[in-house]
Amino acid sequence: MSDTIIAAGIASIVVSIIYVFSSISNKNSSRLSLAQKASDSYNLMVTYRFKYPEVLRFSKLWEEENWAKIYLQKEKEDISWVHYYSYTELCLDYCNSILIARNEKIFDKKRFKNHHEKLLKLIITEHYPIIKSMVNAEKFISPMIGEFIQEYEKKYGWNWEEEHRKL
Repeated sequence: MSDTIIAAGIASIVVSIIYVFSSISNKNSSRLSLAQKASDSYNLMVTYRFKYPEVLRFSKLWEEENWAKIYLQKEKEDISWVHYYSYTELCLDYCNSILIARNEKIFDKKRFKNHHEKLLKLIITEHYPIIKSMVNAEKFISPMIGEFIQEYEKKYGWNWEEEHRKL
């Protein structure tokens, strides 16, 4: 009987060790997956911008009335606004991926501050008019983006509209 208890105890320890290593492996896999998602999102964004370089020009021309052009496409030229909106969606996907990775502490603080935070700031500044429109609607955008915008305004005094105009 004591051999059975010892065997059960050893089996319990082995199972616990396997569980710990499995949890560590799953966490590392999840961290790697988040980092890969951010990288993939950035690559898609850059590829799309290469294919449709006018999207950056459209960021300076955004007005609320352009929503109708995106959804109705009454004029042939309105497809360019669809391209711009699609690019903005790719940008937001990248921003969300980075903010999720930041919240999950995938990147060390220095790497985030010196690389990813600067890209987030640039992307949001470039497309602030349409992003502001989405944030104000509170339905069409991740709250993480709105929180990052507010955080940057409070922490650094960043004026998104003014910085957008300077571009």
